[in-house]
Amino acid sequence: MENLIISLNAVVPMFGIIALGYLAQRTGLIDLPSAQKTNNAAFRVILPCLLFNIIFRTNLAEAVKPRLIAFCAAGILIEYVLASLLVRGTEKKPEKRGVMIQGIFRSNYVILGMPFASSLTGGGDLGVAAVLTAVAAPLFNVLAVVTFEFYRGNRPNIRAILIEIVKNPLIVSAVCGIAALSAGIRLPYLPDVIISDLSVMATPLMLFLLGACFRVSGLGENRRNLSVVCLCRLVAVPALYLPAAVFFGFRGIEFITAMTIFAAPSAVTSFALAQSMGGDADLAAGIVVTTSGFSCVTMFLWTFLFKQIGMF
Repeated sequence: MENLIISLNAVVPMFGIIALGYLAQRTGLIDLPSAQKTNNAAFRVILPCLLFNIIFRTNLAEAVKPRLIAFCAAGILIEYVLASLLVRGTEKKPEKRGVMIQGIFRSNYVILGMPFASSLTGGGDLGVAAVLTAVAAPLFNVLAVVTFEFYRGNRPNIRAILIEIVKNPLIVSAVCGIAALSAGIRLPYLPDVIISDLSVMATPLMLFLLGACFRVSGLGENRRNLSVVCLCRLVAVPALYLPAAVFFGFRGIEFITAMTIFAAPSAVTSFALAQSMGGDADLAAGIVVTTSGFSCVTMFLWTFLFKQIGMF
């Protein structure tokens, strides 16, 4: 019963905030364009402050886990290859293929996974998860951009991809946090307080905006593809990688971090990328909505299962 309560406490509050965001949008308290604009600002300012703050205040020697980083990076690459093979055999339209592949391999690690890890750890010991962002975020971005370029018949522009990676606010904040911590830099009082205060509001704000940005149009016509992506993203991928994480000896925060990478729903940012690179925007939006919605059940079940067998 205790493990059941812990699992519920980790999942229910997060999805309650998401539901409030969606309700606010549906009742007109916030319109979709405003929610999307605010979400973009939060992604570029507030979320980077959270990552920087977590890394800056952690023990870097304990937060950098080479085995975990190698496991997650290799897992993402293998996941990407398997998703590509599956989608090529089930979907004919190029504009849908890239969207489906991205929906399967690219998880909502930062916006939903990090709060999930925070819930399971009581708000502490997140350095491991934050440092992994510096590896996972660029890998997700590179693979997604290359995929969309390939399926619209273009040769991937390596220089442009590298520039986008360097400009990514999450990567910049993670690298700055690691650099400042390694150099022993102490922040002056004012920026320290500002970053700390913004970090406190980051998680509830991002979850609220996640709900406020939901769009449910176009779900019916993509029912088959949505079913394939949901089953892969929320069931098949965790079923493959979480037992593998157990086999390789990951426990505690290391296992929780792996779970946030491989059991979280599809990334919210995948919709914007698909829209800007010629992918099927309705399908991309549907993937974000459906995987996020069903993940309230699947993430609870995965949490309860592995809590029961003592992985964290």
